Amino acid sequence: MTCDRVLGVDPSFNRTGWALLSATGELLRSGIVRPKGNERPEQLLSIQRQFGMLLRAHRPDAVYLEEPGVWRRRGGSRVETIAVMAMARGVILAACAEVDVVATEVHFRKARQAVTGSTQGSRQEVIDFVQRSGFGIPVRPRGGQDFDIANAVVLAVYGRQDRHQTPTA
Repeated sequence: MTCDRVLGVDPSFNRTGWALLSATGELLRSGIVRPKGNERPEQLLSIQRQFGMLLRAHRPDAVYLEEPGVWRRRGGSRVETIAVMAMARGVILAACAEVDVVATEVHFRKARQAVTGSTQGSRQEVIDFVQRSGFGIPVRPRGGQDFDIANAVVLAVYGRQDRHQTPTA
């Protein structure tokens, strides 16, 4: 199945990283969606609207986003943190449905292994892969490389590979 544009998404409540790849694997755009507002309902609506605008502006053929994984089992994760991450994922999925874009959830370890070959990849291995592949990773405002965008690039690369390997009906 051909796919012109794939959007990789590293969903979160505070910082959702995204990366848009072309069919040739070129990184077209990347960025961060952040909640706006003071109360949770307003913040979630903000995430959904921003994500919907992103989808309408860039028209991806498919969205690949990280499914709940290690973060939901990690020791020390607060129940509230897990709940708001799930809420953010929900409004992102709703935005995809609203504009009729196919959304595929994938475990990040599966995506990382498929594109980097590493099953135990660290954050640095993800950054190294992204840089070796010729993608520039923006620096966070306070310094340091943006892992949220790097993870989104990995998901987009995985999505391109998956879409090109999926036989058409």
